[in-house]
Amino acid sequence: MTPASTVSLRDEDPQIFDVWSRTATRYRRRAILMLFLLALLFAGLCCFKFWLQTGVYWPWRCDEYRTLMRNSFTPTGTAQVTLSDFLTYPISVKDVPAHGMTMGLLFASLSSIPILVAILYRFPCSIIFAAMVVFLAAMPWLGITILGGCAVTAIRPFKLSFRYATALLGLVPVAVYFVMASWRPAGSAPPDIQHTALLYAPWFLALLGSCVICAVALGLARIINYRPGGIPPVLAVLFAVPVLIFHTQVGRDELEYHILAHNVGPGGEMFRSVDIKSIADQNATHKWSVKRDASYDDIRQEARTEAIREALTRIESERVMATRLCNSFLERFPTSRYVPSVLYLKGRALDQRLRGSQLEYRAECHTEVPSPKSRRTWATLADRFSNETDVTSEAMYRLAVFAIRDGELDTALNLLRRARTLIDDSRSPAGPESDSSAEKDASRGSVFGKAPASSRLGIDTAVTAMYVRRLEEMVRACQNDGRRPLTDVLQVQASGDVIHPLQLLLSLDHGDPRYKAHLAGIAAAFPESETTGYISNRQAHLIPSMMKQISRYRGIATEYDGRPAAAEALFHLATACQEESILDEAKATLEELVRRYPESCWSDQARRSLASLTMLDLGSE
Repeated sequence: MTPASTVSLRDEDPQIFDVWSRTATRYRRRAILMLFLLALLFAGLCCFKFWLQTGVYWPWRCDEYRTLMRNSFTPTGTAQVTLSDFLTYPISVKDVPAHGMTMGLLFASLSSIPILVAILYRFPCSIIFAAMVVFLAAMPWLGITILGGCAVTAIRPFKLSFRYATALLGLVPVAVYFVMASWRPAGSAPPDIQHTALLYAPWFLALLGSCVICAVALGLARIINYRPGGIPPVLAVLFAVPVLIFHTQVGRDELEYHILAHNVGPGGEMFRSVDIKSIADQNATHKWSVKRDASYDDIRQEARTEAIREALTRIESERVMATRLCNSFLERFPTSRYVPSVLYLKGRALDQRLRGSQLEYRAECHTEVPSPKSRRTWATLADRFSNETDVTSEAMYRLAVFAIRDGELDTALNLLRRARTLIDDSRSPAGPESDSSAEKDASRGSVFGKAPASSRLGIDTAVTAMYVRRLEEMVRACQNDGRRPLTDVLQVQASGDVIHPLQLLLSLDHGDPRYKAHLAGIAAAFPESETTGYISNRQAHLIPSMMKQISRYRGIATEYDGRPAAAEALFHLATACQEESILDEAKATLEELVRRYPESCWSDQARRSLASLTMLDLGSE
């Protein structure tokens, strides 16, 4: 018998049951090389999962890695990490259903590859792969469970001659993990996903995918008689599938945008309110307990000043950071469908400012008064994306405010008219469809469909339309007010400029401690103007006593009878009466507003309020 014949018989030896069964040097070297390559690819897959969870490629470069691992081991409480968290943040399967398919196939690969390694390369080799799941994918419980499944395949009663049955037994602990880790902890808020199937379908797909991967890999291994060179390439192709699906059906920009919106958007991590009074009291108490020779009031005032200074510094640094993050996204993804939404987030971040009138007690941000720094961003959004209803109508409204500040009232009216038309057309079934409406229609009935790009921004076009109509009505009412030289109004040095009262009114920040004094100054400078009526309404709103507010609104409605400012006064009067439970007067005031000012924007709101009051009356009966 020739040496070649001997090798051939050894290759067909029925005792060969894994890659180490071949003792020839070339097979051992090839097995070690293929195992090393498979480990590298699997490590990349674990880092891919970590990136999908945090937006950071390498765990050791993530600041929150320790917190994430600690929360993963938390057995109780709302901080513990569940499988549902992977389907809601950063990307929600509600917005991107295809992401559920990505996660299902990804977890199928993470679960099945170590078990296959335990069967084909023996149990000690699988420990490395389970450790990667623990430390690189930051999923300690899944890694421990997988290690238990790998151990099952090495225990003699479960180590069957039919290898696929052994793999299925090894997947049983993983199936138990998927069931138990899907439960929400007691006291936690339910996920914002109405369809329960979206929460559980990915894990069913993960189990099904694991079974398929094991069947394909073990079947191929049987066909090639466990030769080490043919198994890892097939496994690499199988767990490359979720990566391909993500990049083709979801996209990197989807992940980057959702992380950006989570940090910068409404309710995000940045620009959060801070209780200045509470912080100052805590710091003052601590300092006074150490330094008893100073007055507690002095220490408390110093602590409050320091807390305010820190809040101002934090807001400014967060504004810079938010702007940098938005610019980075726009540079890396210039053709993304999220460009309009990122421009909106950038403009909103530039408009963030603290309410100075509350700064002694609370550092609270608001964006109602646009900042000159954001003007270019809003202009870019309105010019380049004129059909994006949600964000563009908001941009046009803010650009109209800038136009009024410049004294260009006709330009402001044109912008407000365009914004109102854009919103009305998007609501009308017969009107031209906006890009966002087309997105909604395109996503219906498709597993690869995505929610509209602006769905996570919290923009209510009905509210935007209300502010647009209010401002448009005010500009039309005050358009003919006389202008005065700037030198007479502001007592500045000689200047040839003239100024309209609306320019001054729209330049004020109602969070400024000097807001009340500025209103009085504008009213004194333009006593006979229509703008003065609107100023009176704003002055009445600042009165602390609700009953005095009611009395003042009654006076304004009488003083400006038949003029647009009276319609606003009547609406605020009815609102104040409702808050004081004077429902009869509130209802009568609303009816008067609808009857006497039917074309006013305030009448539309009055009709809705009347309907609510009528329902309350019916309910009380």
